[in-house]
Amino acid sequence: MRSKTLFAIGTLAVAGILFTGYTLTKADENPKPIPKAETVKKVVDPNPNKKWKDSSINAKGWVAFEVNAFSKTDPKISKSEYDEGYDYYLKAQSVSNVVRGYVRVEGGDLEKDFENLRELAGIIEHEQFVRTDHIDPDGKAMDKTEYIKQWKPVNERMRRSYEYMTKLLNDIDVAINKDGKGKTFGVSHQLDGDKTSEMESFMAYFEEDGENRK
Repeated sequence: MRSKTLFAIGTLAVAGILFTGYTLTKADENPKPIPKAETVKKVVDPNPNKKWKDSSINAKGWVAFEVNAFSKTDPKISKSEYDEGYDYYLKAQSVSNVVRGYVRVEGGDLEKDFENLRELAGIIEHEQFVRTDHIDPDGKAMDKTEYIKQWKPVNERMRRSYEYMTKLLNDIDVAINKDGKGKTFGVSHQLDGDKTSEMESFMAYFEEDGENRK
């Protein structure tokens, strides 16, 4: 039954790609050093006062599905065309489309976590555009793997955004699927994480045409 649920959620994630509405623009090509994320997990106690509600499809199942998906290479990538940044991009695209149109939660802090997921996914999508805009300035080379060798290298902003998104998915999973009991990276508002400000400072540092994007 669990496999059927995950398969259905995965199908919705793929279908969601058809509804992508993200507008891509150029980023500063000479970014300043950016904050780094801690990699140490912490064991936290749940806060029973933080109530939340799933106001869409199975949010719990979707988060569990994505945590598992992020632990392996995206199945749409063959060994012959593997590219680190493209793997990040495909996973971010899946998250982005689902949190924008299919999965919605109610509850102040958890809503913040889902909004941060959306923003991190957006940064990764943007950086894939930046990697390919010299090939096609309209973004049409973002998915054209025949140009992989011509794509620009993955920059630290893209890599760090993926790292934070992976950690945030883990922490949300602990919050809603494990009653807050488990090892976390401290980046979830729902779990009163002590690294949320650090992560959000990084996100605010994402620059567009030389100006901080708030």
